[in-house]
Amino acid sequence: MAEMARELAQVAAEDLRLLLEIGYCETYNKNFEAARTIFEGVSAVRPESDIPLIGLSEVAVYEGHRKAAFDALKRALDVNPKSAMAMAKLGELYYEDGDDAQATAHFQKAISLDPAGDGGQLATLFLDGIKEGTISRK
Repeated sequence: MAEMARELAQVAAEDLRLLLEIGYCETYNKNFEAARTIFEGVSAVRPESDIPLIGLSEVAVYEGHRKAAFDALKRALDVNPKSAMAMAKLGELYYEDGDDAQATAHFQKAISLDPAGDGGQLATLFLDGIKEGTISRK
């Protein structure tokens, strides 16, 4: 019985990963309603995960709803205070809004949380790009 439960949990995790990927595809294809539905659904099934909330923030950014993007990322950090990706994405939003101090603080925090992970590497790329003048504000 325990083996069967582990197998079901693995299948469910793989299905959720696939749904998250589809959510990002829908976001990039500008099918925002579908993307939002997917990310909200995954968040309901996995309320302990910051990942679907980060996805919701991407949808909000693409739709031009910056406050909603900030709110989703802050909820992601409430769920997982050690989310380097949520921290880096917040840094990105602060940078785009012209708040260099907050951007730098969030990028540095993302790097300290997970220097080799995706969030830490994203933050490093941003800081390097800002320093080199290769990243511009939107």
